[in-house]
Amino acid sequence: MVARMRSFLEKDLKRTVRLDIFGSLVNGLGAGGSDVDICFRFDSDEQPLVIPFFTHQMRGMEDLM
Repeated sequence: MVARMRSFLEKDLKRTVRLDIFGSLVNGLGAGGSDVDICFRFDSDEQPLVIPFFTHQMRGMEDLM
């Protein structure tokens, strides 16, 4: 899932993206249907994305889940 999400973002945003999963999914405390905590990181020399734009991009990834 993370690899597909990263590929989608890099293609759509035309920039390098690093995705790190953390939280209950990683430590084994998550249950079926739990959310996934993901940290999105971009190259430091790139201008940060605007939150509404990024939220719009994420809505297009629902079929990747």
